[in-house]
Amino acid sequence: MSSSMQDDLNGLSEKTTNDSAPESDDFENESLSGQDIPKAIPGEIKDFEEPFEPASFAQWLQVIREKTMEQVREFKKNLKIVEERDPALIKKIKLASVGVVILLLVFAAVIIRNNKAGEVSVETPAGIEDKAKAAQEANDKLRRDNLSNIVRLAAVYHLEQKADLPVSAAYVKLNEDNPVTEYLWDALTKYGASAEILLDPKNPDYYYAYRSADGKTIELSARLENEAGEYCVSGTSPCIYKKMITETEMAVMSENLESYK
Repeated sequence: MSSSMQDDLNGLSEKTTNDSAPESDDFENESLSGQDIPKAIPGEIKDFEEPFEPASFAQWLQVIREKTMEQVREFKKNLKIVEERDPALIKKIKLASVGVVILLLVFAAVIIRNNKAGEVSVETPAGIEDKAKAAQEANDKLRRDNLSNIVRLAAVYHLEQKADLPVSAAYVKLNEDNPVTEYLWDALTKYGASAEILLDPKNPDYYYAYRSADGKTIELSARLENEAGEYCVSGTSPCIYKKMITETEMAVMSENLESYK
């Protein structure tokens, strides 16, 4: 070894020996607190109090399920406490629940009914024809009843009031203003009947007619809609229904007028 190299080693050894180690007190004074750790160590240290961040969707669902079950258990626990302290309140809650169910059922029933009402029903031609014939029969029955009442009260009025019957060899329409309708109006209102029965159900297309050629017999007529009915002569059109009171029938009526009023 050369003398110069030996001199360098001796100098390094002497320098190392002269450097003193730090005292233990210095280490204690320079110790890091918990708050200084994040500053001393590079990077970020997360706070453990932060919300849990699931690593996957399945894990998130599991967390939600556990929280839900926990809330359900808590609700049942509270409900039991309320039941022990106030049974009447629990009864009210149950009744309210039943009421809500009933309202829901009623609401559903209304919806179903409205849906059914909105359904369009298709009728067959036969069904339409049956309804039309039934309407005709109803109108024809009303016509027969009206003529019976008009002719009866006209005869009573003639016999009791000694009023002359309007004479007309031709048929007079009862839906027009004329002496015949005035006479029949007085007869009907005198005995409490409505003068509206002088009009046909399908007025003015259909109407009633009056005729008395001698002033002793009353004849009323009406056109029926159902020309195939029992009150029409087969093969005739239009079908005319007649109601008549003869002089002989009036003589019988006069013996007991009160029964005809």
